[in-house]
Amino acid sequence: MWKIRIAAVLLAAAGLTHFVVGTDIRSANAQQVDVAELLEEVAGAADRLKTALDELPDRIEEAKNSEQTGLKLLDQLEDVINDIASKLEENGAIWQQLSELQEIWKQNYKRALDKSQSDSQYREIADLWKEKLDKVAELKQTILIQRGESLSLMDSMSSRRGKIVEYYKLGAADRVVAAMQEISDQFAEMNEGMRQIVEATAGVVGPVTQ
Repeated sequence: MWKIRIAAVLLAAAGLTHFVVGTDIRSANAQQVDVAELLEEVAGAADRLKTALDELPDRIEEAKNSEQTGLKLLDQLEDVINDIASKLEENGAIWQQLSELQEIWKQNYKRALDKSQSDSQYREIADLWKEKLDKVAELKQTILIQRGESLSLMDSMSSRRGKIVEYYKLGAADRVVAAMQEISDQFAEMNEGMRQIVEATAGVVGPVTQ
């Protein structure tokens, strides 16, 4: 399972707090907590996806001859995907919080870069802030890609549902299993995408355990 362990103050963990003072550090710390809490929710959604994927082979076997069981399974899988899509929504809470955090870090990067003109030691500080900015940008791009894939999976599941119902009516258990397996394969791809998001998150808000 994936769980994000959030440091209370990211800047302290990065060893950069000595460069951010007054209202800046209070703002950055408050923003960090907000982002951390939101991304913990994403990690929870990733956990549910992985659990659903791990259980899917047995669930498919149970559902192959029972339309009621099969449709219940599809409903549960759609709930998992909807949960992920809602949490990864572009311009949603996570997106906005990451954007605000980026702005704070951009200011810190620019300040360090300016100071490096007269004190070369600040160049390392600027580089560290730039590294953090790059990681946030990478995380946002990964979120966008994964949200698109989750919406695509929802569309394909909706179209497959009708076919699966017809297979049940025909008593074609083998075709039910084949259609369910296609969904399972897509879940596996999404599981990999969520793993990438959780790993990218580690570069922004703290370490990740599996």
